[in-house]
Amino acid sequence: MLGSTIIDQARRASNDTDSTNPFHTDANLLDLLDNWQTDLALKLRYPRKQDTISFALGAGGAAGVVDIDTDILDINAVVLEPSSGTDYTRLKPISEFELSRRRPSWRSTDNANARPSFYVLMDAPVLAAAEFPQRRITTDTTFDVAMTMRVYATQAPAALTAQTDSPIFQVPFHVTAVYYLAWHMLLPRNIEKSIVFGRLYEKEVQRIKSQSKEFSDDSSQVWDTIHAGGEMTPERLSM
Repeated sequence: MLGSTIIDQARRASNDTDSTNPFHTDANLLDLLDNWQTDLALKLRYPRKQDTISFALGAGGAAGVVDIDTDILDINAVVLEPSSGTDYTRLKPISEFELSRRRPSWRSTDNANARPSFYVLMDAPVLAAAEFPQRRITTDTTFDVAMTMRVYATQAPAALTAQTDSPIFQVPFHVTAVYYLAWHMLLPRNIEKSIVFGRLYEKEVQRIKSQSKEFSDDSSQVWDTIHAGGEMTPERLSM
């Protein structure tokens, strides 16, 4: 459906149909549609993207922090890809604070190069001109060989610039947009009905998601495959 169709249906569902003096303007509802897209993207881990970062020998660690794309909503997995060979490594996430707690010396320039075990999203995002803040990524140690880091992530959907735009999600999910808008449109006017639409939204997302293999938690992809390993030991993925 077009954005305009979703907005019209949400107006009827929330009884905000006075065309001369609506409680919410169309511009307000277009903003809510963008909020819906962002929320649904996080629930579905879709749309997906890769951010590819090259690390030279000795790069990474505290001195090798790299900016990641500002349209990344959430990181699903991080894999290191060798320039040759098949020794892929999946990195585990760890916060800057937790790594500093476990190994206070990780920032030292005297540490020897090694194969990283963790990726580190730096704790302080940077305010950016983009719609989302600039976040930075590094590893728990500097690299002992040159590697390519592939960040598999959920991408922020492109904003709807006009009601004639259609959301990025498939048509079956558009009804969830109606529920989402009605939920938020009713918040300042009728909290009981608002709660009903909020529950409808959550249930419908889960119902449609359960019927689609595209949005199931498929462990067949390399970045979703977890192999047992030690706490501080890299996970090797032999391809």
